[in-house]
Amino acid sequence: MYEKKVLNISNKFFGKKKNKTFFILTHKKHDREFYLEKGNKNSLKFIKSKMDSPKKKIIYFLLKLNLLQPFLKKINLNKKMGNLIFFGGQIKSFDFDQKIVYSFLRPLQNKNNFIKSKKNQIGFAKMNFAPKGNFFGEDKLGFKEELLKNYSGKDKDLFLRIFQFYKKSKNLKKSKKSLGKLLRKKLKEKNIRESLIFNFLNIFEKKKGDILFTKLHGDFAKEQALIKNGKIIFTDWDFKEGPLIGDLVNFFRTENNLLQNESFKNLLKLYPKEVQKDIFDYLIVNEIYLILEGSPYSNIHLRTIRNLLSK
Repeated sequence: MYEKKVLNISNKFFGKKKNKTFFILTHKKHDREFYLEKGNKNSLKFIKSKMDSPKKKIIYFLLKLNLLQPFLKKINLNKKMGNLIFFGGQIKSFDFDQKIVYSFLRPLQNKNNFIKSKKNQIGFAKMNFAPKGNFFGEDKLGFKEELLKNYSGKDKDLFLRIFQFYKKSKNLKKSKKSLGKLLRKKLKEKNIRESLIFNFLNIFEKKKGDILFTKLHGDFAKEQALIKNGKIIFTDWDFKEGPLIGDLVNFFRTENNLLQNESFKNLLKLYPKEVQKDIFDYLIVNEIYLILEGSPYSNIHLRTIRNLLSK
């Protein structure tokens, strides 16, 4: 799907010489592609954790036996592109020999957001919360960072670590009354007129109490967690302010019913008592924020709000 874009990156950042062959593995439904260096075992090892469904496991087995490769598309790129290219939320290239990860702007991705995200990462690296990295290329649309080992430990320790980051930025308390008015204003500005949300806000604004906000990772997931010098650090930051449970919700983003999920409930116990007690309001406010951000999954967020209000 994205051969032209990947070829352009190879030419622009690494030179027009094409001296390495890659096989292209495409997942059209999820809009993803892997470019696997021919004969490179590290590339296969790296994608194993992503091949987790029964169908994907069969595909991985065939790749490992070198039975699928003859039927895949091929592309020749500059050898400095590394050993594995992943086309997902960003375009990433992994060089396992040099222990480097390259990131590039994806089509339709906002250029300023990409640069801002990577600038944040440079700052967080100085705080020991992100891999060290820096921009390269004249337009700063290439980013190079150290390749580190993925975290595979307990989820609890992952959250205790991100809590340490939260403590470095002051948590904010927003009264339900003022927050309700603010959300109402933002929804109208974006011409979002969902009666379901406004009916909730009518009740929410009259409640006593506050909602805790913090500076979030923004794309919090286990695959974003790495190990450096024995400590957990995080990559692919989408740094933003949001309700304190924002990263927890994102961690379970494929789960349909969070309040029935035992892992979610166990991790929620790590949060302040006031958050646990008010979890319904936190979850609904978080969904409203995702809608305001322009999430492409607005219908799913509305369905989640509807399900929460029906309880």
